[in-house]
Formats: sequence, structure tokens, C-alpha cells
Amino acid sequence: MFGFAGKEKASYAALFKENDGHIQFDAFVDMPFGSTKDICQSKLLPPLSGKTGQSLDKAPERYACEARIPALIPTYWAPPQLKDHVVLGATQAGVLWVFSLANGQCTKVINLGGKDGKLDKLGFLDHFLLAMQPTQTGEILVATCDPTVLDLAEGFYLPPASSREAKDEAKKAFLHAVEDFRAPVWLSINPSDSWKVTKTDSPLGLPEYAFDNFNLQRFQFIIDPHGRAISNLNGSSWEGILDAQTLGSPKARATTPDGDIQKVPEIPTHTHETVSQATPKPASVEEPASKPPTTPTAAPSAGPTTPPK
Repeated sequence: MFGFAGKEKASYAALFKENDGHIQFDAFVDMPFGSTKDICQSKLLPPLSGKTGQSLDKAPERYACEARIPALIPTYWAPPQLKDHVVLGATQAGVLWVFSLANGQCTKVINLGGKDGKLDKLGFLDHFLLAMQPTQTGEILVATCDPTVLDLAEGFYLPPASSREAKDEAKKAFLHAVEDFRAPVWLSINPSDSWKVTKTDSPLGLPEYAFDNFNLQRFQFIIDPHGRAISNLNGSSWEGILDAQTLGSPKARATTPDGDIQKVPEIPTHTHETVSQATPKPASVEEPASKPPTTPTAAPSAGPTTPPK
């Protein structure tokens, strides 16, 4: 259901062109990772049931885009868009694919998780990549889990043939083990500096205590028109947060019988301004290894979604 697929090729990103006032599919875009030229493959789907009396062997063939490794499915939605690029992200593995808006090709792969050959052992971890947004200075602000959770997921991995009971017990033990690693880790990615990744202090003024796994996995933040970062880590609904910051849809704002806009109750939010007026100074770290692709604007699939946030 997600991505674009044909008989011989598939991808989560594709090129489209205008033809006589219509937008038409043009070509698939490769999404490399490590030594793999393309993480995607085409999968033949069962035929749809046709009209009464119609033979199934005459039904048109249908195909789906499938990731060769499930952990590399780009589940982060919606993709952050910069001035010249758009980014797809696999939340479980923490892998980013950067597409040029000039020619549509994947120009950079960033492996934030660093797990190359062990991606099949991350099954107990829902999301390593939590959230990311472009900043007003043209960088990408990224929140991930503590990298330790990747090692823990690998350590608690059980083979597919393991019993349901064993898997349930292992997952319970994994969730208990990650309780000490439930605060977001913040990274800044700079496109103008060869997509250099630096570790930075939290811009959101998060409390020092860790958050429960359920809320952390639903974590999201936005950057408002004034450059302030606003998060939902205090448990408030997005609708309430947006209304409190006067960022919500006009239709969602309550009105009085006289037609006046009803004052929205103030909802506490974590913003950069609530902590310090000073800009955090990032500490440079080495960028995770990635391999540039070997392969004209890219359109990411309007399908893969991150769980509700």
C-alpha cells in the first residue's frame, strides 16, 4: 500500500512530470544503504476479485513496494523539507535518505543508528528516530533515543522460530531494561557543511527526569514562526498546544454565542525560551558512516506513517 511499484522495480520515492496539464509517473528513485544499491523490491500482490463471472487470470497484475529489510522502511511522516532537499527517515533504524529537489535523486544517506549488519535484530524497538524538523537557520533538528536502546534491542533479540511466550517475556524484559534510557538525544544536521551531524543540548527545556516509553515513542515537536521549539512531552494534545500558541486551524478555535473567539486555556509547553535565551552551543561529533548513491524532482510516497503522535 505504500510506495510506488511496477513489475521490475519499486521505491518509496519516484519522479513525476507534467504532461498536458496532468502529473504522470516518470521513474523510480533508488534508495541505497551501505553496499545495497536499493533497499526496495517489487512484490506481486494477489489479484483483486473482479466482476461476477470474470476470471481471476484476466485481472491486471498488482505490485507493492517492499523493503528488503523491514527496519529500513521509511516510516517517518511527514518528511522534513528544506529549501533544496526533502528527507525520508526510517524510525526503527535511524536511517535518513536525502533527496535533491533539483534533480530528484538521493544524494546522501545518513545512518544515525550505526547498525549496518544487525538491522534484523531490532524487532523489540519501535522507534530509534523520534522526531525531526527543519530550523529557520536551514539545519535539521533531530531527536533520537539513547543509542544504548539499539544495543539492548539486539541483546534481547530472539530468532523468528522462538515461541510466542519466549518473545513476550523477552519484550517485557527489554522494555524494563530501557527504562533508564528514555530521554531524547538531540542532534543537528547541517546541509551546508556536508550534512555534518553534531550532538547538541536540548532546545526544548525538557525536565531532567526520563519519560515513560509510551509517551517517548509518541514524542513530537514543531518549530513555530518565531523559531521557538514546542513539544508535546507534557502530555497535552496537539490541538490544545497549537491553540494555546495560536497556531491552530481557525475552524478549531471555539467561539462564543456572540461570535467572539473564546479564550483558549493556557497550556504549559516546553519551549526554548522557557529555559534560556542563549542559543545552545553544539558539540561536534563524528558523522556516522554512509555511502553516497551510484545513481530528475523526487516525490516521497504518501503512505509510510509514523505511529500517532
